[in-house]
Amino acid sequence: GESSARGALIVIFSSGEEDGLVGAHGLVTSHPWFSQVGFSVNLEAMGNGGPHRMFQATPGVLTSRFLRMWSEASRKPVGTVVASDVFSAGLIASDTDHRIFRDFGDVPGIDFAWVEHTQAYHTPRDTLSLVRPGTAQASGDNLLGFVRRFLREPPRMSGHLGGGVSKLRERGRYGKKQQGHAYVWFNPPHASSYVMSPLPGDGAERPVYAAAIFLAFQIVRGAFQTKTVPSRRDIFHVCVIVPLAIVGCGLATFAGPIVAAVIAPETARRAFGSPAPWASSPPLLVCLSTVPGAIASLLGFRALFVLLRRMKRRALREIADERAARRKKDDDANEIDEGSRGEGSRGEGSRGGLTAAGRVTADDSGEWTILAGTAAVFIVMAAKGIDAGVASSYLVLLPAASLFVLLARPAFGVFFSPERTGLGASPPSPTSVASALVVPLYVFFPVYGVLLDVMHGMTGRTRVPKTTAASRAFSEYTNDAVCGFVAGSICVFLSPMF
Repeated sequence: GESSARGALIVIFSSGEEDGLVGAHGLVTSHPWFSQVGFSVNLEAMGNGGPHRMFQATPGVLTSRFLRMWSEASRKPVGTVVASDVFSAGLIASDTDHRIFRDFGDVPGIDFAWVEHTQAYHTPRDTLSLVRPGTAQASGDNLLGFVRRFLREPPRMSGHLGGGVSKLRERGRYGKKQQGHAYVWFNPPHASSYVMSPLPGDGAERPVYAAAIFLAFQIVRGAFQTKTVPSRRDIFHVCVIVPLAIVGCGLATFAGPIVAAVIAPETARRAFGSPAPWASSPPLLVCLSTVPGAIASLLGFRALFVLLRRMKRRALREIADERAARRKKDDDANEIDEGSRGEGSRGEGSRGGLTAAGRVTADDSGEWTILAGTAAVFIVMAAKGIDAGVASSYLVLLPAASLFVLLARPAFGVFFSPERTGLGASPPSPTSVASALVVPLYVFFPVYGVLLDVMHGMTGRTRVPKTTAASRAFSEYTNDAVCGFVAGSICVFLSPMF
């Protein structure tokens, strides 16, 4: 029902977590108070310092109220829904009491953890000297502000009857097959609160797909070279250019993490003879994965650019040859008539009768096509993520929106001037592309850094189930491949600048 004037707080100190979460399970199944629990806040450690980062949150309206309360009342909330998606995907072989409260107790909640120096966690090197000064104080400040707000102004608890297995009507209501609305939540760098938004519902991906179709249409328009009825050459050009641009840009974009996922375990196997040679050296992980991934992505885009430029030059050369042949066959009357139109027409040479896109240089055309293809890949990724209900899609949606605005603005000029088309103007400068990606990269880099640090630290004590395809392919080097993929994922977000 509705909450009372003041909130009621139960503090739980559970044991037996490392032995199978048995302490939390005993509390959920046998303690008489648990039937009155309406929400859980679990404080964990997967490292030995830093801020307590929120990395799991159940979906639903009630959780959104507590999320907003934590965001407003805590001194400096930290966390992102990306961690929740990564954790639920099984990339990190670990678990917390939060799952017991959620799945067995049917209680929604949020989960926090320290994640710094994960590589030393549960090892003899896990000492107080590694704990960052101020760790406990920062966590206490956040928790104290939240508790004070909760006790003074508890959120409405409508829609939840309390925990306890005796009250379960639909087991796992907050479990893996959760009900209710999921939320996007993250803290931008240096922000003092979360950015929160409900995950868009059904149909929200349609305008995103429409944006990708618009960019594909710009590539189609750029493939037509002549103003006359499309020739077989132009139709063939379109049929080749559009799939080449989209598929080629997709392959070049994902070449980074894919190559990194292969190079990292193979280097560990052949050069070092044992898994995780970078266990004590994160820079070595970057050298063995991110650098080869970046080189692969660059080479992919370069090869695509050279191919597109060659096709453009060939098309223009064929047009020029066709016109030269027609002029030779013209009779004297046509030659006289052409001469009477003045030198202006002759001055166009082989460029007369071309579309605005046809008058673009081969280099500019290649750049336009690759930028449009890369933006379309980002937009399709964002749309697929929204359609699948993946809250982490915001990381892809931000650069997708920025690139679309950058490319669509000149493309819309065709509606106001037939001489100015999306592929008829000069492509955006490298500075413009970098400027469009400043905010997305500003949001992405901290997430990437923390995720890479956690995956690096978990390498030595994580085992991917043998039933997975990755485990069958890489055997004992599976986690090397996972770490390489994560390290190489930065290449995806840098691909528009590549």
